[in-house]
Amino acid sequence: MRTYKVPEAATFCTAFCSECGGVLPAAFNAIKIYLVPAGSVDTPLNVKPTVQIHTASKAPWAIINETIPQYPEMPPREQIFTLMFEKRES
Repeated sequence: MRTYKVPEAATFCTAFCSECGGVLPAAFNAIKIYLVPAGSVDTPLNVKPTVQIHTASKAPWAIINETIPQYPEMPPREQIFTLMFEKRES
């Protein structure tokens, strides 16, 4: 496993496999969050999307879920974290 962080980045870093380049979970210590890429998990997940971002540049085949918030670009960081981690009824 290797990590990369741009020196001037306050919080962002990325972790990846040094053999294949696959993205791995990364710790964002400054904001006390772990980012776990869904593609790195090899068991079924019991989570559902809570927000859709960058919908203005979605692929033509991508399906928009009308029941969750959508943003054509990235909303402000504080807003996106609130949307990602708020509890929603199933």
